[in-house]
Amino acid sequence: MIKRKRYVKVSGIVRREGKHYTAWCPELDVSTFGDSVDEASRNLGDAVELYLDTIDEMGEAEEILSGKGLKSCGELEPSDRVYLTSWDAAVRA
Repeated sequence: MIKRKRYVKVSGIVRREGKHYTAWCPELDVSTFGDSVDEASRNLGDAVELYLDTIDEMGEAEEILSGKGLKSCGELEPSDRVYLTSWDAAVRA
């Protein structure tokens, strides 16, 4: 039997650092980078999903997420994919 995944709402911050863009999810303290904003955003989505899958497989998801003040927002079908679709962007004035 394939297990359904839960999902949580988190945010992502992408900023330029030298020649690359770093992406960080402050709620989970997960980060990554890419050569463009889009690549860094996609990489962050993959990193967040891997982190959540890992803590779930370890049986520690509820404890870790509640310790970070996060709650499950619902369930996904096994074939569903989570996409990060919107960002707030800070622009220097």
